[in-house]
Amino acid sequence: MMSRNRKIQRAAKARSRATGEGYAVARERVVGQLPPLDSTLTLAEWQAAGLACFGTSAMEQWSVICPNCGHFITVASFMKAAQITDITGAFTECLGRHLPQGSGETFPCNWAAYGFIPSAGYTVVREDGRTVRVFPFAPVDADLDANRDRFLARVARWRAEQQAEEEAEAAAEAAAEADQEGDDDAEEWCLECARPLGRRHRKDCVWRLSPELGECVEVEEAHTWNDGHALLQGLELLQAPVEQYALEVGRLCQELGVVFRRDIGVRGRTAVRHGGELAVECDLWLEEPAPDGSQRWFGWYPDSGWFLYAPDPVTGVKGSVYLGGPFTPSPEVVAEQIAAVVAGRAVWAAERRWRGFSDPAGWQVVADELSAVLPAAGAVSTSCR
Repeated sequence: MMSRNRKIQRAAKARSRATGEGYAVARERVVGQLPPLDSTLTLAEWQAAGLACFGTSAMEQWSVICPNCGHFITVASFMKAAQITDITGAFTECLGRHLPQGSGETFPCNWAAYGFIPSAGYTVVREDGRTVRVFPFAPVDADLDANRDRFLARVARWRAEQQAEEEAEAAAEAAAEADQEGDDDAEEWCLECARPLGRRHRKDCVWRLSPELGECVEVEEAHTWNDGHALLQGLELLQAPVEQYALEVGRLCQELGVVFRRDIGVRGRTAVRHGGELAVECDLWLEEPAPDGSQRWFGWYPDSGWFLYAPDPVTGVKGSVYLGGPFTPSPEVVAEQIAAVVAGRAVWAAERRWRGFSDPAGWQVVADELSAVLPAAGAVSTSCR
């Protein structure tokens, strides 16, 4: 038997080199064209295939391989180790099925060809018409140790994945309980979705920008039904007109004698503020500091309009005072108001207003306002409509 297997291996290697066929294909050509796996064979056809594969009609000298774990031994050795007398078991069951500690994760395992899960092999039609599912014949070049290593490595991966799934399920259950407790304790409700402002709301309703920003940040009032990509696109397309708005206000202010810092001076930008709020803003930093030496600057946010950040001349408390009027006034109006404040001719004292931009269409409102006040700018579009 061993001599014949070596002859088959040498002949198959020689054929593979000569024809360019893979070794497995060449070996099948040498031993005779074996039926493809999952074929239905008569008993005589299956016996002929075994004879072609092993060179003997004595089935005790044949061996089949478990398609699950890769274990194989001769039929005679199987029957001895399993302590059985019916030869059928050697062709339909893995040896682990007959060992005390055999299981689906041991080598050999407890796999069976007739189980509920179909396995590779043949369906043999017996002379009485009944069918038997059998394992495939073991290749002459099969490596038992290599099969064992591959199977046990696969079992280790299965166990790790199962443990990870169990831990994730437990963590999800714990988080769900905590979320429910957070919702039960919440005292405020979301104006957009009418849900409690608890943990569950933050996780389910607040859209997260982690793929775009590289970190997990919450966007204020941007819920899951809003198009987050459109929000970011709107910010990107607003960058140029916002910068133009700031530079135009700065240019007109300088014509009126207002001096700004040279380093940061005048700038317009779009950004994601601390905490994840999407923002569009202008900053104009005055060169001359406040009496207490602190910096003063004029700023613009589309959600609250123009403001001056400076210490109160009476109390000395730093804070913002607002211009009031339109949220996005023309550069000429803003420049005149800033020049008047710097010269001491006017004081801004309007109440702070606020308008939110919780969906992409909100940024188009800002784009329309900028188009109306910027010189020869044409229509500004954020593609958010």
